[in-house]
Amino acid sequence: MQRSKLENQLSFETQRLQSTKDRIQRLEEKTTRDEQLIRGLRHEKDTMQQELDHMSAELDELNERSEQLQAKQAQKGEKVSEQRREVQKRSRAVEGSLKTVAGLEAEVQRNAAGRYGVLRRCKLEEIAIPLTADSESLDALPIDDLLQANPDEMDID
Repeated sequence: MQRSKLENQLSFETQRLQSTKDRIQRLEEKTTRDEQLIRGLRHEKDTMQQELDHMSAELDELNERSEQLQAKQAQKGEKVSEQRREVQKRSRAVEGSLKTVAGLEAEVQRNAAGRYGVLRRCKLEEIAIPLTADSESLDALPIDDLLQANPDEMDID
């Protein structure tokens, strides 16, 4: 009986030992898997960090390029503003010239009207005036019309 008890005890302890060995083996296998997983995750982390560093460097380059382009754009914007000011200045000069031309054209018309009036008076009062060879005679001068279509037709020297 004692032997059977010891055999049962031995059998029980053997099973327990085997169970403990199995558990230890499973834990070692799990430890090995976990270590491999940790190595893989560390490698992935290193790879991601390298990519992040590369992207950060690229972002820095892009920011620098952007700043350069913005500076260039600001310079070109200043040139455009300067050119616009120059165009406005020249436009004012052109407007002044156009006003001067309009004033001179008005003076030419006044002079033509005055010349027409003098020639008309000469024709009406039959005053003989010297005309150029290319000019028409005073008889061709219409008395009723204010001005001829071309005021230069009756040029006198």
